[in-house]
Amino acid sequence: MCGGYPKRSRWRIFPAMSATRSLLLALLLASLMQGAHADPEDMWNLNAGINTTHVSNLFFSPQAFESSDQILATTVGLKVNKPAGLQRFVLDASLTDNRFRTNDYLDFVGKNLTGAWLWSLTPRIKGNLSANYNEGLNSFIDYRGRERNLRTTQMYRFDVEGEIGGGFSAIGGVNHFDQKNSELFIAQRDYQTNAAEFGIKYLTSTESSVTLLGRRSRGEYTQDLGGLEESGFDQNEAELRVAWVATGKSTLVGRLAYINRVSDTYAMRDFSGPVGSLDWLWNVDAKLRINVGFRQDLVSYQDFEASYYKAQVFSIAPVWQVFSKTALRASYSRETRDYLGAPVAVLGGREDTLQQALVAVDWTPLRPLTVSTFVQRQTRTSDRAINDFDNDMAGISGSYAF
Repeated sequence: MCGGYPKRSRWRIFPAMSATRSLLLALLLASLMQGAHADPEDMWNLNAGINTTHVSNLFFSPQAFESSDQILATTVGLKVNKPAGLQRFVLDASLTDNRFRTNDYLDFVGKNLTGAWLWSLTPRIKGNLSANYNEGLNSFIDYRGRERNLRTTQMYRFDVEGEIGGGFSAIGGVNHFDQKNSELFIAQRDYQTNAAEFGIKYLTSTESSVTLLGRRSRGEYTQDLGGLEESGFDQNEAELRVAWVATGKSTLVGRLAYINRVSDTYAMRDFSGPVGSLDWLWNVDAKLRINVGFRQDLVSYQDFEASYYKAQVFSIAPVWQVFSKTALRASYSRETRDYLGAPVAVLGGREDTLQQALVAVDWTPLRPLTVSTFVQRQTRTSDRAINDFDNDMAGISGSYAF
């Protein structure tokens, strides 16, 4: 027994105990298939991968309740990139079999699909028609239960861009988004939104750009729990985007927006304020590049402690091409969360700090074959000790494109 859930005896393609040996065997077989590999000019490619990860604190719990596990993920996928005159059709589909050595009731097969038609009536009038489908396990960082709670998201989008002249273009789009959880997740319930946006974009001869957008969204929650949960909302946004190619080696990408969200049911669930991000992409030289970023978001998170939280995130991610076939990656992020709008005032005021540090090595012995290994540490400190956690991860993966 584990966490009150019985283990289910079942045949496994890759037993967790031999995950590393399976990975090494798969990589050896791939290396013997050098004649069958992906080419940049191919219109379609198959890919396969295997990843084994050890997690010291699977449920992101305080130290007294930690539970470790080993996760084996096996992926097969298909990519299509088909041009046809002014049109282009793209597809990225994959199946990932996730197996947990100890908590095997969490096992699941994730289906992921992204498809798009990059359409063009003329070289001056173009756009995209796209669909996205994703399945994954809800992160235990926010979901505090230990059930297998799968999240499914779907998004359908149509957008258009028409050149006006002098570097200016008119832009617009509509999209539909749907989120479902397999188990009840009160703070982030099932919902769907329909949104429309419109604006204007200016593009310079150096590929720098400025975009001004207005967006209106209508959301409906599809689970009626009563209590203090809202049934729906209206959200309006005004947004400015800037991409500045400062030099051939340096680019700044920024976004500044103001959000105003109004609940159908309870004014205490309303929120508004500025959000945005700033990212600096710097190619220091032929071997080293660094990405530095900061963002602020307002995220709906509805329970008795809060209606939403304000997140401020700093991140840095250098990549060093040590040798022609070997790269060293690192990343660090620090996120502060202030939980606001508590419907029960005495429960409000929660503040969390989440930190994450990662070091990884990527080795590409053959053009279609990549082997990666990583170590990662995650922590959360909160003014409520029940939310504190430390988690260490280490893993190795291999992927091959045909």
